[in-house]
Amino acid sequence: MKTIRTGMMTLAALAVLGTNVVSATSEPVKELSVNVNGEHIEQAAIFDKGTDDAVTVVDEESDVAPVRTGTITTLNKSEDGRVSFQLNGYETGIILHVDKDTKITTADGKELKPEDLKLGMEVEATHQKFMAMSMPPQSGAVTIMVKSSLETPEVLGTAGKVVSIDKDQEGTYKMVVEGRALTENAPEKVALIINEDTKIVSAKDNKTLTPEDLKADMNVFAYYGPKLTRSLPPIGVAEKIVVE
Repeated sequence: MKTIRTGMMTLAALAVLGTNVVSATSEPVKELSVNVNGEHIEQAAIFDKGTDDAVTVVDEESDVAPVRTGTITTLNKSEDGRVSFQLNGYETGIILHVDKDTKITTADGKELKPEDLKLGMEVEATHQKFMAMSMPPQSGAVTIMVKSSLETPEVLGTAGKVVSIDKDQEGTYKMVVEGRALTENAPEKVALIINEDTKIVSAKDNKTLTPEDLKADMNVFAYYGPKLTRSLPPIGVAEKIVVE
């Protein structure tokens, strides 16, 4: 059995290299079972229909990939209790699937449950070394440490393009975002006031940005509280903005 080094390979290529791929498909699947160097590894994976079948071996010596730090940009909680989330957006991020073996804690070591995860949280996560190369790639979360949360207990979110960004005479910025609602009660189009408490970060490198960095047509994930005006679009106060 040959050793696979870091890099993306199609499942056909894995077979040529002597890797025993037990189950893989472009349709959604529950488990991807791979045997590398005699080691049998089960990897929960979901392949997007229509994408190439592929996996990435992150590190041939370790079962855990390097630490990833960033923001929970989307969060999915299914009716059967399964939880998955997107870390750092679509273009440069990853989808991590949480299971019963995933260890979730706060920065001071307090244990959390999957249902405690919320949009906008800054987390530090490790994942299994095999990734399903959908867009974005997907893997199983091994550990998740929550570094910080948004202040509002009920976070709403809208992901989409910046329609406009304006600054009034008092220096206050207002950004209009239109796209898709990330939570049940969130609007698809919302106007958000950006104040001194609004945190703005880059999805690519988690670098802190300023309101001056926001431009029309940028793709953003915007998070805010449930207090919105009855205007069209509704107006709220941005707590966090993640820029792709």
